[in-house]
Amino acid sequence: MNFFARLAPLASRIGQYWLQLPATFGPRDLPALWHFLDGLPKDFTYGVEVRHPEFFAKGEAEQQLNRGCTSVTSTA
Repeated sequence: MNFFARLAPLASRIGQYWLQLPATFGPRDLPALWHFLDGLPKDFTYGVEVRHPEFFAKGEAEQQLNRGCTSVTSTA
């Protein structure tokens, strides 16, 4: 049984799945993120937490990141 099937009974209580990326994951790695997200079930929503500084520079990297997913930031 896969991860999402095991959590299916909790679907009404799960707002979104949150993906936390390391600070080394930068704009050049976005194609890998898109590939990963495209392979996930469409029945759920996903948030992505990024830490690479280029994603916060209000430039092209931030715009590319906002493609079809919610960005989640944390100040922890």
